[in-house]
Amino acid sequence: MTQKKLFTLITILICGMALGACKGKSDEPNPTPDKSRYLGLDASAEEQQYFAPIYIPKKEDFKPDKLDLFKSSVTPFGWIYEADAKDPEGKKFYRFVSPNKKDENGKDIPETSQFCMDFLAYNHSMPGAPVHIRMGLFRHFAMDYLVDPETFTEPKDLQVQKDLLKIMEHYGFTEDGQFTVLSGDNAYVAYNTKFDPETPLRGVMFTEQEKDHPGYRLTFQISYGRR
Repeated sequence: MTQKKLFTLITILICGMALGACKGKSDEPNPTPDKSRYLGLDASAEEQQYFAPIYIPKKEDFKPDKLDLFKSSVTPFGWIYEADAKDPEGKKFYRFVSPNKKDENGKDIPETSQFCMDFLAYNHSMPGAPVHIRMGLFRHFAMDYLVDPETFTEPKDLQVQKDLLKIMEHYGFTEDGQFTVLSGDNAYVAYNTKFDPETPLRGVMFTEQEKDHPGYRLTFQISYGRR
């Protein structure tokens, strides 16, 4: 074989390999979420505007290379992926935020049409922490609403607490609910047996008083199994 023919053959092979690689990449299907692994998906469309459905992945899917799966799971329901400045590549967690609370004219959207939580984060590789899901609010509360309801003297404060606990109830955390204290923070703990009655999902809504802010931050955290 002449040098010219050999060069031509090598060129054809390289081009063919490159074309095949590109074709294979473009033909890869997008991840398809398992519809049975949603919480809040069976609610009415009106309720979903406030209680946006969330995806509960299997433990083995909590990995830093699964961003496409998480995006395809929650963005159809309004959650917007937003890389965090502390973890821009999503090596520790995937963070989603709720839609802007203003309409196209810049006016505030009625509260009944807003998401009940401002952000949704899947913590898949936090050092020293098990995999878990967090939802929370950007705003602070003037007082701690996760204390025992018997301590409230104002009916409006008790109503705020009931509204917060409705979030947990909506997502199915209704088993063995109780007020408690975890790591010094007031909390409400309940369980969801949808996926596995023997090892149910554990939901914890708790308040934290930050050192640099006079108010309380609210967080709803979902993890796997009882503790």
